[in-house]
Amino acid sequence: MGKASRNRRRAAAVRARRTRSGSSFWYAATGLIVILGMVAIVLSRGTNANAGAPQSGDHWHAALGVYLCDHWQGDANWVWPSQTSSGTPARPDGTYAGLHSHADGIIHIEPSTSDEMGKNATLGTYFKFGGWKLSSTEINFVGADKKAGDKCGSKPGEVRWEVNGKVQTGNPARYKLKDGDAIVVAFVPADFNMKTIAQPPSVKNLAGAGSREGQAGVSTTTPANTSTGSSSTLPGATTPTTVPTAPPTTVAGATTTVPGSTAPTTSPPTTAGSSPVP
Repeated sequence: MGKASRNRRRAAAVRARRTRSGSSFWYAATGLIVILGMVAIVLSRGTNANAGAPQSGDHWHAALGVYLCDHWQGDANWVWPSQTSSGTPARPDGTYAGLHSHADGIIHIEPSTSDEMGKNATLGTYFKFGGWKLSSTEINFVGADKKAGDKCGSKPGEVRWEVNGKVQTGNPARYKLKDGDAIVVAFVPADFNMKTIAQPPSVKNLAGAGSREGQAGVSTTTPANTSTGSSSTLPGATTPTTVPTAPPTTVAGATTTVPGSTAPTTSPPTTAGSSPVP
């Protein structure tokens, strides 16, 4: 009996050790699964934050209009305020601005650094790069500065905005830009009908926005033709060179027309070895 009892105790101890070993493995495996799951969630959230957002190499375009009380500020085709040493649009510190305009009322979204791509490609970033300000209570843009409560005529104004014809709420500076957007930011009285300015004037420039890539922030206005008489000279055109006409050759016996005369003058033939007949 004593020997059998010892054998049973040994078997029970072995089973206990196996159970503890199995439990430790299970706990370790479970912990690893939980950790991996948390990492996957974090990565997923980061990916979702940048989903549908511009990345390096993208060239997106959004039409923008800034309406102050009763007019479009900047005439809807404002000039970008600063340039890099190579002539491309610059931030206030002189570095390249991946969000900029080319005097066309279009936000050109061409990010190259992390602070202007993905979730950072916002309307507020564009304003900051231009040296302006935008919030739910202020619009500072192209020489004008309006804060909530400032008058529009006889009424206090407020910041309102819409995207693609739909009125939005919240801070417009946080809006993440999308390709093809039509954005209106306005400072108007509370009772102003936003439907009257549902689209910015620069919407018409969206179609050809890609042709202005790489240009500096200069005016794209085409000067009028300069006319002289019935011909027109286009700016930058090459003026044709006039080739002088060789003088006419007089052949003996030929009829020559004298300028300003009505009758031809006939040169008498000359006979070799004789004098002309008078």
